[in-house]
Amino acid sequence: MIEYKIGEMVKSLAGHDKDSYYMIIGKEGEVLLLADGRLKTIEKPKKKKTKHVQLVHSKTDTIGNLTNEYIKHEIKQYLGGTGNVKD
Repeated sequence: MIEYKIGEMVKSLAGHDKDSYYMIIGKEGEVLLLADGRLKTIEKPKKKKTKHVQLVHSKTDTIGNLTNEYIKHEIKQYLGGTGNVKD
């Protein structure tokens, strides 16, 4: 079983946001609290079950630095700077 940690990046596998990228900002049992820094901010995170996401990038040394700007930057950097963050 995969253990998801705050600060890791995941890709949505199901739902209307399929193929979108998020950063984990919290956990509630089998539900992850996700933010992309744009539509789903730290203040209003998306809730998604762990079975509907795939871990794509692990960078957990940033737990204290999670801001909307930082999350947007990290997702953009992971996608190669294209800025193709799906809405």
